[in-house]
Parts: sequence; C-alpha cells; structure tokens
Amino acid sequence: MDKREKMKEEAVSRLKNLTSSLDLNPNLVKYFEQGKVYYSYLTAGGMVGSIDTIDYIPKYAEIIKKFEKTYEGIVYHAVEDSFGMLSLLYVSKNEEDWPFERPEGKYLYAMVYNFDKEKLKNGIYEIEFEEFGTIIVKSLGGAIVRVG
Repeated sequence: MDKREKMKEEAVSRLKNLTSSLDLNPNLVKYFEQGKVYYSYLTAGGMVGSIDTIDYIPKYAEIIKKFEKTYEGIVYHAVEDSFGMLSLLYVSKNEEDWPFERPEGKYLYAMVYNFDKEKLKNGIYEIEFEEFGTIIVKSLGGAIVRVG
C-alpha cells in the first residue's frame, strides 16, 4: 500500500470515529470514500447544523487544494464557524504524528484559516492568518459545530 492510500485509510478511520462519537451524518464516510470532501456549517441563524460538498464554496475547495499541495496532507472534512474561520481536519504526511492528530472526544486537531484577514490577489484568495491547533466541537443535526 502506498503512502497516500495509507493516509486515506487513516482519514476514513478518523471519520468513522467522529461519526460514532459525535453522532454525525453517516454519509460523511461514504462521501469521503467516493473522493468527496464535505464541510459542516450552521444555517437558520445558527440553529441547524448542515453539511455540503466543499465544492459548493469554490474558495473553500481552493484552500483545501492549496493546503494539500503545501503540506502534502489529506483533508477529510472542514468546519465553517461563526467566528469567520474554516478549520480543516486532515491527516498529515508524517505517520508518526497521527496518534497526536486523531480526534479525542470534542477536541480536534486542525489547520484553521481566519477569513477576517484574507485578501484577493490576482484572483486567488490569500489568507494572512492560518495556524495549526486544537478546536473544540459538538454535533448539531449530524454536522460538526465549532464551539471553541
């Protein structure tokens, strides 16, 4: 099995874990296995959790492509929050880091992009603030909601 396939296997395992522990939409695993990345977001004034394909927002799809090219990781889900940020849940290229990246209850390791600092340059969004860190989440309507 090549490195990329091993990373995809790890991503599926993490999604299954999240689906079980947070009571997420079980289709997230199926969609990822079909090569589709989805993101969670709030609708109805923050009262309803929803999921949609990352391609629904071209800017988000672009961010994932850039992340995967730059860091050589695989994004398996993203979370849009009401703080003006997008958190990418991913598997890194370094297998020795995987135990530390795996979800632990409501704590998820992610790459977080802050859109309050973005700018458009030559038709491409450049985000001036991004960082790796831990986010705190809960589930709402089968979607992941960031609470901290």
